[in-house]
Amino acid sequence: MSMKIRTITAGMTLETSNIEEQVRFCGDLLSVARNRFEREGIEVQTVRLATQPWTQYESKLQIEGRLPLIVDLESTCIDNGIDFISIGPCDTPESISMVPKI
Repeated sequence: MSMKIRTITAGMTLETSNIEEQVRFCGDLLSVARNRFEREGIEVQTVRLATQPWTQYESKLQIEGRLPLIVDLESTCIDNGIDFISIGPCDTPESISMVPKI
């Protein structure tokens, strides 16, 4: 029986002024971790980025205005070899209604 890792997660507090640089750094870090485990014969199923709650990404934007930022963030993650992103929990009552749109 061989060991498998379901996911390796890197957590970060996202600064919206330099998303691409931050995601690239996390993608590189996760790639190194994945490769190290796989060289030892341990399968890694996915890598993931987890951030602070999405409602905290850009305080001057209304909640609806953060949707394009989230879409761009997901694309940037995919471009940098990150399989999944956790954009954090809903931390305000009004943010719950945005979940289906996200």
